Amino acid sequence: KSPGEYDYRSFDKKVSNVLSQKPGAYFFPRLDLSAPDWWMKAHPGDIVLERNANGQLEPLRLPNEPDKVKNKRIPRNTVPCWASEAWRRDTLAAICRLIDHVEASACADRVIGYHIASGQSHEWFQWGSAVDWSKANMAAYRRWLGNTYRTDDALRKAWRRADVSLGTAEPPAAAELSHS
Repeated sequence: KSPGEYDYRSFDKKVSNVLSQKPGAYFFPRLDLSAPDWWMKAHPGDIVLERNANGQLEPLRLPNEPDKVKNKRIPRNTVPCWASEAWRRDTLAAICRLIDHVEASACADRVIGYHIASGQSHEWFQWGSAVDWSKANMAAYRRWLGNTYRTDDALRKAWRRADVSLGTAEPPAAAELSHS
């Protein structure tokens, strides 16, 4: 609901509903590791950015999803960058809190595991286009380049480009990837 505030009523209601109809049921809940709107607003550098047709950066916007229970559309606008340290930290805390909640509940012995899901179709396929241009992803990409090439000279030699450095390198654009 907000930083440090969790609401498990919906989860508990679903579990209770199933157990009232099938007391011996076991659960393998799927945890969708996206992020709530308040988190996205608090971490604008940690949401996936893509380049539009004009080359400008803009947040990746997913289409609305149907809410089968309430028969309306759920807005799914922006999505978190998986390379974001803040998203990883906050998501880990949320998962741990949910597991603690479940383990302290009467249904603890009914849960056999957790399906950790995110991304396109919840199978960890990258959100949207081929490249995430967010600040968080660019920082992670440049850390990876530093660990891989160690020096600007090594990067320049590998990329065969004199104009590139570890601190300014960018991943290839989607059009460049299709020519590999």
